[in-house]
Amino acid sequence: MKTILVPTQNIPAMKSTLEAAVLLAQRTGAYLEGVPLWYGVPEFVVAELASSFSIETYRARRNEETAGVRKLFETSCRSTGVAAGA
Repeated sequence: MKTILVPTQNIPAMKSTLEAAVLLAQRTGAYLEGVPLWYGVPEFVVAELASSFSIETYRARRNEETAGVRKLFETSCRSTGVAAGA
């Protein structure tokens, strides 16, 4: 195994998921690649339902959550010395 794809999300189980991925990467000499998961509504649907919030708010929330997950992923990899990309 050369690369391990790690789906990342802002959930409590993410820490243990990253720990397991890091252990596997260390054992096999693999590289970790993080991909953020976003279970949201497509932007064109948000535009139709814009009565409760704006598309800018939707994008800001999505970008904020993605940045937080990226930071968690990178910090986890850096602290253990595993090569990573996000």
